[in-house]
Amino acid sequence: MTEFDQLFKALQINEDNLKEEILDVGVLQNVSKNSYIIEQDKYIKWLALAISGKVRVWQENEDRAIPIEVQRSMYKGKVKKVFTLHSSLTPNFSQPEKLANILLEL
Repeated sequence: MTEFDQLFKALQINEDNLKEEILDVGVLQNVSKNSYIIEQDKYIKWLALAISGKVRVWQENEDRAIPIEVQRSMYKGKVKKVFTLHSSLTPNFSQPEKLANILLEL
């Protein structure tokens, strides 16, 4: 099975004309771990689709001062329940409803 066939299967693309268009203009690229596909503040004219593996998206100003493993070790064994919100440094602004729901559970 080719990588394009994997893409068609994963996205359930069955239309022959769409497959032909993708085969005609599509570009396959293997990207190594920790590589940048799109840089911040740059415009793109294409859409990257991951056929396999994982893609991490973040902003350059995202907090990376303390690795998540170290953060988790700080509270391991000291708390009864852990809540995780994938948000900015201020979830009260970026996800107020989700934060409120967590606080109501306490």
